[in-house]
Amino acid sequence: MMNVAQIWPALMNLVFMALLISSLYLLGTSRIGALISTAGAQGVLLAVLPLFPQVGEFSYHAILLAVASGLIKGALIPWLLLYALRDANIKREVEPYVGYSLSLAMGVAFIAISFWFAAKIAGVDSDGATASFVAVAISMTLCGLFIIASRKKALTQVIGYLTLENGIYVFGVSLAAHQPFVVDMGIFLDVFVFVFVGGIVGFRINRTFDSIEQIAESEEES
Repeated sequence: MMNVAQIWPALMNLVFMALLISSLYLLGTSRIGALISTAGAQGVLLAVLPLFPQVGEFSYHAILLAVASGLIKGALIPWLLLYALRDANIKREVEPYVGYSLSLAMGVAFIAISFWFAAKIAGVDSDGATASFVAVAISMTLCGLFIIASRKKALTQVIGYLTLENGIYVFGVSLAAHQPFVVDMGIFLDVFVFVFVGGIVGFRINRTFDSIEQIAESEEES
């Protein structure tokens, strides 16, 4: 039977595994509603990360980060995106620049490379927690960048940006115990993402535009 000291690392590894599987799912599905729901689930998983003992001592910074992240990433942003989805009346990303099978293969390659790189730079860590944080952070960042570059619909590209930002968040959580200002930066970034997504919803993107680039071009022309 596992003791308390073994339960926390096992739970954290489960959270990491769920984050990686959800990132692969984002690469492999065309249904935009499912993409938004998965991004929201990632937000809830990320919210519990600061509360693990491996991150550091239980503090008000950890509680603040967990509550703010859960509220913004797990509830407000998915709600805004679902609102935009209903308004845009689209269901799927039909013709991405890169097919879904190849996207999944790229995701697996990103994860493998990330764990190899993390083991190289954090191999001296005794419990492997730092290496896991770095590997998951890099994996999610690469997956997010790939989604942004390989999809056409602005809503899907926003999901890619959220995945990228989630990767940055994972890396920031690993530093939160030693660098408390990272908590403030993480919350600021979450608020920025919320405003960013709200702005896109305000433009009613998919009625008129196909991608974030076209939104920017349109703004410059107006």
